[in-house]
Amino acid sequence: MLGALLVAAGLNALALGLPAALAAAGAGMIAFAAAFTAWCCAGSSADPSISLLMVTLGLGALMRGTAAVVFRGIPSAIRFRFRSTRSSWAACSCPRTS
Repeated sequence: MLGALLVAAGLNALALGLPAALAAAGAGMIAFAAAFTAWCCAGSSADPSISLLMVTLGLGALMRGTAAVVFRGIPSAIRFRFRSTRSSWAACSCPRTS
């Protein structure tokens, strides 16, 4: 959810194009993962595996709730730049086999 909201923030708030917004969101998620690894996972390598699993699940729940609050003013929908018409979808449809 955080990655998708970072892409939407790049598109809507920063007015980036889709490739730039995807790259920025990917860099943000890599930075977040590196910070999480340095903060939490480095010191708990000797602990039982279940504790690392529980910390990771708790962080996921925290990220989901925090992202919804932090990005609440930014539209989360990705608007495409082209207009869809029925004829363009008809050219891509599969033939019916009934």
